[in-house]
Amino acid sequence: MRNTVVCAAIEKDRCYICTECGGCKISDITKLIRKLNYRDLYIVKGGRAIEKIIREQKPEAIVGIACFFEGNQAFKMLKDENVAVQFVPLTKDGCATTDTDLTEVEKVLKYAVCSESNLKR
Repeated sequence: MRNTVVCAAIEKDRCYICTECGGCKISDITKLIRKLNYRDLYIVKGGRAIEKIIREQKPEAIVGIACFFEGNQAFKMLKDENVAVQFVPLTKDGCATTDTDLTEVEKVLKYAVCSESNLKR
């Protein structure tokens, strides 16, 4: 999803920090996540980076956007943990020039927020 030609993201450890330059869909997703009051956003360089983030952050829930393989790996990794997982598959996968359906991303992000607020009642 990241447009490497125009991307102004800041590289930090195993992640990128979106500067909302508007060069790709990640900018739109970043704005939506902030609007929905999600705690964190991680734009990882590869699927293995998520393991370290999960160990360090110990999240209660995760919404991921990834290829089917990485999404499946996340489900397997978290199957014995007390972590709710939602997943939006990429519409074009690969190691670069990936894509996703923003409408689906928005649906899942909003659903996850509604589900979380229902759990707190």
